[in-house]
Amino acid sequence: MQNFVSRIISCVKTAVFPDKCLCCRSFFNFDGNRPLFNDRNKAAGRNFSECNYFDMLMAQVLCPECRRAFSPVESPFCTACGMIFKSREGEDHMCGTCLDAPMYFSAARAAGIYDQSLMTLVHCFKYQGKLQLVRPLSRLLFHSFLRYWETGYFDLIMPVPLHKKKLRLRGFNQAHLLLKDWPDAAAMLMGGMESIHIKADVLVRKKWTRPQTGLGRKGRISNIKNAFGLTDAFLVRGRRILLVDDVFTTGSTVNECARILMHGGAESVDVLTLARAI
Repeated sequence: MQNFVSRIISCVKTAVFPDKCLCCRSFFNFDGNRPLFNDRNKAAGRNFSECNYFDMLMAQVLCPECRRAFSPVESPFCTACGMIFKSREGEDHMCGTCLDAPMYFSAARAAGIYDQSLMTLVHCFKYQGKLQLVRPLSRLLFHSFLRYWETGYFDLIMPVPLHKKKLRLRGFNQAHLLLKDWPDAAAMLMGGMESIHIKADVLVRKKWTRPQTGLGRKGRISNIKNAFGLTDAFLVRGRRILLVDDVFTTGSTVNECARILMHGGAESVDVLTLARAI
């Protein structure tokens, strides 16, 4: 009887307040019986492809058509900066840019390509403050983390920091929020994440800079130069560090962060982002 009443309430709610897709703004009927990301057997997503996992995670916020518009990062791509090669044949290898001018980080990886549905979701989260996206986007990022690294590989995981002025204006650091749900995701998968420590107060943004949007590669590098610092270099010395951010465009921001960390004595720095621009 209780299940029957619940189904009636769900139907009435759907009829009065239908779901609206965050991308195309069309109304759609969410199937409440389909598996969601909070299901214990599905949460880890290790047995799911990126597309299938994205579809499951975003079932409540995107219509079926927009969920299919997600493009995962797939080989071949640069083994260093993660750039997706235009040719879809061949194996992963270093791109010409990384061969000519190596980055300070060792490897950069991303969950998906920065276009269509994923771009819209990042904008909704980052600029419109739709914090209901934190958990599904965090799980998508964690799924990519498991794809590329073992959970015990890194000593520290750090979000790319915001300047305190930008933090006041936005109200949150999107990179930090993407990390906050990782312990829950890890607990559902492996009973904990004790071997990895998330630190958001070691790497800091000490200089206010103009937005990187609209700047070319050289302009971005110049703009971000010396913008970051360490509160305590001892905490990064000899450590393997993972930097986390929302979008990798030219890599100038994460590379500057990696430069500061490496000069502080870090053993290595890798990068993981939700999206990779092409």
